[in-house]
Amino acid sequence: MNTATLTHGQRALLETDLKLRLAHALKRSLDHRDGLSSVEHAHELVAEGPDDAPQREDSIAVDQALNDRDRIVQRELAQALSRVHAADFGLCRACGVQIPFDRLKIEPWAERCTPCQAESERTGSR
Repeated sequence: MNTATLTHGQRALLETDLKLRLAHALKRSLDHRDGLSSVEHAHELVAEGPDDAPQREDSIAVDQALNDRDRIVQRELAQALSRVHAADFGLCRACGVQIPFDRLKIEPWAERCTPCQAESERTGSR
């Protein structure tokens, strides 16, 4: 089991990247809602004219899916940011090997090495 840890410089780089990605995700979410809170935005969609009810239902479903995706991305980024300086950050939670830094640069919230992630996706395990 390779448990070599990330250097301080690598962790600092990942921390900066996570902060930037989180800020971008929060801004994208706010822009999507035109600056409104989630509740205000949902109310605005529901309050649109009754003449376009079928299109409005589709718009609400798409909007909800986008909001759900945004919340998942924000949660993953925030959780990774809170762990970035933990001793086990960057270690695969399935097998314990060091996740390659190049993978973490692309997906800094990754919790599994590529082989374990592929197996998890194949079997549908969490």
